[in-house]
Amino acid sequence: MNELKRTSTTVTLKFTVYNTSDKGFSTQGVFDGDGYHRYRHVGAIHLIDEESKKKYFVVTDSDGSLLCSDNISDIAPKSQITLWAKFPAPPSEIKKITVEIPHFVPFEDVVIVQ
Repeated sequence: MNELKRTSTTVTLKFTVYNTSDKGFSTQGVFDGDGYHRYRHVGAIHLIDEESKKKYFVVTDSDGSLLCSDNISDIAPKSQITLWAKFPAPPSEIKKITVEIPHFVPFEDVVIVQ
């Protein structure tokens, strides 16, 4: 987890995925939440506000496109890739949140920086 940063209306998550193996890592369908594993975006990531029991999903633009890393390339052996996703900002009194990324253990108590 690199950063979870708040603006007035959104929070942006930045994180890095490391491939330490000797084989390439296919990103198709890994983070997209599509049961058919067709896409190369991180649209299935979400934030959970434990206090108010609210889940925040990746925001979309006026055309309905997700505001997140898209068309993600496979990760070559012994390399890394940094990805991002934008969410609606939780109330300003919420200072920590849980980040859920498909196929990873949830990251709890992630500090939201200003």
